Amino acid sequence: RTMWKLCVFAVSHLLVPSCVLAGDEDCAPLKSNERHWSCCKPVNLTIKELSNNSRKCLEKVPPVPTIQPGDSLDTALKNRFSCLVECVFLHNGLLTEDKSLNKDAIMELYSTNDKELAAVVDDAVTDCLDSHKEDVEESMDCKSGGLQFTNCVERTIFTNCPTSYWNASKECADFKAKLVRC
Repeated sequence: RTMWKLCVFAVSHLLVPSCVLAGDEDCAPLKSNERHWSCCKPVNLTIKELSNNSRKCLEKVPPVPTIQPGDSLDTALKNRFSCLVECVFLHNGLLTEDKSLNKDAIMELYSTNDKELAAVVDDAVTDCLDSHKEDVEESMDCKSGGLQFTNCVERTIFTNCPTSYWNASKECADFKAKLVRC
């Protein structure tokens, strides 16, 4: 559970830069004081325990390399997180032998008994299972799509967050509008 939270936390911080449009000031990256993770809190989403072997992924995935001229830190970080998520998915049966997403295991992972939340989560998982591959960059070392799938699910749940889980603050409304727009 801790590893999954770590991955969700790390991946959610890639979510915003991935939706930034060049030259659009409204779509600039988040400021450090923006607390978007408190906007949608699906507390009843039961995420099964992930294997303790997942900790080994942090050790297996090489550190962010020295940035070469023409490369960006975003690219290096995305590559690292892509490999980290792929490793976690592999250790927990969320990928098949050919490194495709294991739909049954993923549906079980995101299961919930909360009917209001289940509709949003099921739609997010189904839609993202169908669409995540188009976001996988060929230049990445790890191409399973685990990172892209996770980003897609988190974004979809966030933008369709059930009312009972939504923080109705102006900051959250503004961030949601920005995420949808960008």
